[in-house]
Amino acid sequence: MKKTIVPGLVAVMILIISSMSLAELSITPQVNVREAYNDNIFLTQTDEEDDFITTVEPRITLDYSPNSRFDMNLDYALIFRFYADHKELNDTSIRETQRTTLQAQARPLNHVFIDVTDYYRRVPVDIRNKVATDNDFENRTESNTFMISPYAVFPLTSTVSSRIGYRFINEWYKDELGNNSDSHSAFLSLEKKFPTGLNTSIGYTYLAYRPELSDDYDKHEGSVSAEYQIASNFRVWGGAGIAYLNFSNRSNEDEPIWNVGSEYYMGILGGTTLTVTYSESLSDTDALDYSDPNDTIDRETDLLQERESITSGVTKEKRFDFILSSGQYLMVTVNPYYAESQELETDRVDERTGVDVTIEKPLTAKLKAALEGYWETQEFSPENNEVDLYSLGGSLEYVLSRNITSTLGYRYNNRNSDTEGDDYDNNIVWVAATLTF
Repeated sequence: MKKTIVPGLVAVMILIISSMSLAELSITPQVNVREAYNDNIFLTQTDEEDDFITTVEPRITLDYSPNSRFDMNLDYALIFRFYADHKELNDTSIRETQRTTLQAQARPLNHVFIDVTDYYRRVPVDIRNKVATDNDFENRTESNTFMISPYAVFPLTSTVSSRIGYRFINEWYKDELGNNSDSHSAFLSLEKKFPTGLNTSIGYTYLAYRPELSDDYDKHEGSVSAEYQIASNFRVWGGAGIAYLNFSNRSNEDEPIWNVGSEYYMGILGGTTLTVTYSESLSDTDALDYSDPNDTIDRETDLLQERESITSGVTKEKRFDFILSSGQYLMVTVNPYYAESQELETDRVDERTGVDVTIEKPLTAKLKAALEGYWETQEFSPENNEVDLYSLGGSLEYVLSRNITSTLGYRYNNRNSDTEGDDYDNNIVWVAATLTF
């Protein structure tokens, strides 16, 4: 099942499409072609090897919403890579070149929903080893995460509603270090809305987590949360709870979980939003928080995902973010953060402190400049290793016509580790063109 989910889903999509009316369907085919020069494809400190890499990426985006009972979005791409000198690294396998994002929701009955998501991508294996943004070969593996969740939302009164449902998640990694898993969960929550702008909820979740490389466990989690819209431009939220973990082969544990945050909108610089959040949670899988409608699949473009490992079991996560985003004509996002991951079954702790910055600026009606980068310090225990990462990338995008866009870009990656031989410098220059039909 793990290796055939994506082709199977694509086959199902084709069958659905074959019976569609064209008026109900939006299809956007694309072909992306990119030529890049990478001066250190293996991310070595010495004896660097360079290469020219040609990428051909046919992509299709499909949106289908025939009625109020069903909608679906499918983004499916094949990313073929051809190395000029290191031909043994060529990516030509259909299975391994896939990149898929599928999101669908069926509403067969009033108040009844069925959510389905699937995403297939290439991810870092272990951030303690060498990994670099835009370097898709070293320390990476294919991954697929599939989720299906039927649930019901029942309005009990005009201000009180309940949610009850089931969720199945399957995770697969090609690399043998990946902790493949199945998880089954049942959840129940009760939400109360007040006319003052206060929303409160209480919930319970039971999870049966069955990984291949770590201990099985069942988890009982209870929580309460509240969100308050203080003003039209200011809201705060918070939640707290406790999780009881019953392991099959070792002593049980209980862990507190909680999160707090605020969001403030200021009408300056074309609109500026300040968001501050802190959370302590348990990460059982690499899946999204499907209970949060704002949690979307955007892992290809999220720089933070470039610096997360394949987990080996349940992990206690601590996270602080200070996010400042502003502008319509000059779009700027600055995100200082702190993240800590502690594996409960081992003594491994990964701490990451850094800042992400993205800037976009339309220069003309057809020309846009973008700049993105991060600095991050990583501390790994119990080895007490420390790593500094730097990455800076920029691009110019020019719209040649309604159907053709060209891009010129550059990225610099640097790793400075106190472990001998783990440093690297990496420069990547590319030119690309996108044809949209």
